[in-house]
Amino acid sequence: MRRLLALVALTTGLASGAVARTSHAEGWRPPGDRQTLPALPLRVVFTEVHDAPVRDEAWFGKQLAEARRLFADAGICFDRARTGYLGPEFANVEGRAGVQRFDAERDPGFINVFVVASIEGLPLWNHTGEAWGVTHTTRFVLLSARADSTAVLAHELGHYFGLSHSERSGDPMKPNGPPPVRFDELELLQIRHTAFGQLGQGALTPRPRVESECPAPSPEIVFDHR
Repeated sequence: MRRLLALVALTTGLASGAVARTSHAEGWRPPGDRQTLPALPLRVVFTEVHDAPVRDEAWFGKQLAEARRLFADAGICFDRARTGYLGPEFANVEGRAGVQRFDAERDPGFINVFVVASIEGLPLWNHTGEAWGVTHTTRFVLLSARADSTAVLAHELGHYFGLSHSERSGDPMKPNGPPPVRFDELELLQIRHTAFGQLGQGALTPRPRVESECPAPSPEIVFDHR
């Protein structure tokens, strides 16, 4: 028997009240229980060295495909809506000051992902990614070209949506762990709660879902497509 994910329904109820009070994103309305979210817009910016991006499209495509797979259980799909480029002065990130430079390069309404050559001088588990929150609604992700796991983008997007590190085997939030299997139910609740808040406050602009780009959630999780 297929079960509904109770916590997903719960987070819809928790978040929809706040969204109803603050929503001003054009075309966005709080969804009903278990209804899928609109697609969330992703803006990918490649830094360049020697007039070439630090990573190619195939590499990023694998990162995005894994992020879409893992976030499908939260009813979330990422729409790669925009691509940009930055010069070599942004390629190598050094310390907090180096990270903070990217705040001025964000495009409002998008989840901004900056692909850089390296990240150094930060207390990271490794130097393959960083999710940076300037304010509650002002956030961005740095993704290092050194990342050899296809799950680094998903891990950093987890931080973007408010998740902490996990020690659970198979969890995308476990640093340097085995290949991820899925988020747990509390993490899915947090992801949806943050997504509702970002949409409701206008920090993200909703996009139409293209179902061919959105993997199905795990079989035991059911969403309404009303």
